Amino acid sequence: MFSCSSCDYTTKTKYNYDRHLKSSKHVKNIKISEILNSTEIKNSNEIKNDENKKCILCGKHFKHYSSYHRHCKYRCDSKYDIDEEDDKGDDKGDDKGEDLTELKHQLELLRQRIEFQDTISNLEKQNVELERDLTVQGLQDKIEYLEQNQKLIVSNSSKLTQQNTVNISNPSIITKQNNLNVHFGEMIDFDTFIENYKTKFSLTYDETKVLLENYHHSGIKSYGNGLFSILKKNCAKQLSELIGEEVDTPILPFVLSDSGLRKHLEKTPAGWIPASTRDKIKKLVVISNDQIYKHHNDCIPMSAYEKELITNSILRKSDYHYAQLAIQKRGALEPQNCLRKV
Repeated sequence: MFSCSSCDYTTKTKYNYDRHLKSSKHVKNIKISEILNSTEIKNSNEIKNDENKKCILCGKHFKHYSSYHRHCKYRCDSKYDIDEEDDKGDDKGDDKGEDLTELKHQLELLRQRIEFQDTISNLEKQNVELERDLTVQGLQDKIEYLEQNQKLIVSNSSKLTQQNTVNISNPSIITKQNNLNVHFGEMIDFDTFIENYKTKFSLTYDETKVLLENYHHSGIKSYGNGLFSILKKNCAKQLSELIGEEVDTPILPFVLSDSGLRKHLEKTPAGWIPASTRDKIKKLVVISNDQIYKHHNDCIPMSAYEKELITNSILRKSDYHYAQLAIQKRGALEPQNCLRKV
């Protein structure tokens, strides 16, 4: 057990005891103790220099004048007149009382000064630590910013390399991609279409009712065909608001570029680009099912395999052939947009 008598502190571990010895509270108490000890020694020396007192009537000896005075005035049974001694004692007692009051006042000022110095010291330490933390945090922010930029550079480089590889390995994709960028450049990008489909242009009660009835009457295949028709109508609504006039569209923001269902193109803010996954198309299927449940408190239970069947059905109906027919109808080589009424 480790204890500090100056601070009335006790602990079982030496580690905590060493920490206490370094604390500002312990240092302050030690300083005050030193001052009090020096004052007590001074008073003791003064007391030793006083003459021993003896009661004239009873002969009792007293080491301290205060004890002698108290005996003579209150405790001695004699009627000895000690008025003169009382006057002297009172004067001396008053002087000592004034000295004691002044000493207490000086001790209080000293204590306040020590506390003030400790406060200033702690504030200075906190300022140093804060400046260090701000510097470290600034460096960490810069490092994180650089790391994020590096990841973006690597990611974009990888996508560009992948896109170039696909284009080189299949030159027909380049032609389809260029044609879509020229004739369907005003098509809404796929991400915006999905967000609008989920919020602003969500399915109506009647549309979800048709999808639900198609599923109950004819199964997943009929559901996929119905969903494709509704997606095209929804896309036309979004484009009409975007362009500012009523439009019809032969395609969606994604176009199948391979009859084997292996590759497709998606519309992005930067144009039509090859896509590597079907995740966004599957997301449309999930959103549709959620909206059916919202309107009818009923949903279409579909396995991962059935979801894949619906995705394939929608993608197959989004074949590039329909975009090509629209281009030919408007004059195949004319660089004009085919999203207007056809």
